[in-house]
Amino acid sequence: MGSIRATIFAMLIAFAPGCLVSGRATVRTTTPDMVMIDDGVYVVEDYDEPVFYSDGVYWRYYGNAWYSSSYHSGGWVVVRSPPRRVITIRNPHTYVHWRATGNVRRQKVRDHREDRREHRQEKRQKKNKRPKVRDHR
Repeated sequence: MGSIRATIFAMLIAFAPGCLVSGRATVRTTTPDMVMIDDGVYVVEDYDEPVFYSDGVYWRYYGNAWYSSSYHSGGWVVVRSPPRRVITIRNPHTYVHWRATGNVRRQKVRDHREDRREHRQEKRQKKNKRPKVRDHR
């Protein structure tokens, strides 16, 4: 009996004309702890990969190539000509799980995605503003 129900259920899903799902999700992002390793270059502290932050972008060294992203945890795109201060990082792999010792400059990078989100909201509000209609009788 149970296998018949499972078969009928599978057929209903397979032959359904379409399905619309809606809902809400809350995503919380955090900015990683970073330590300055050179002028304008920070490394993500105690991370599984050599990820750096410079010039407002995250940089990752992997497979003899540099990648950039707006996020420290993904969205990587190969960059053929990274900035000089990034290419000059000696032995990037030594910064995997790197921890600062002594008197170092720590940095919390502001999550710039919030700025983009606010900007989009402002654009939507301006777009949705309708001109006031006046009666000129």
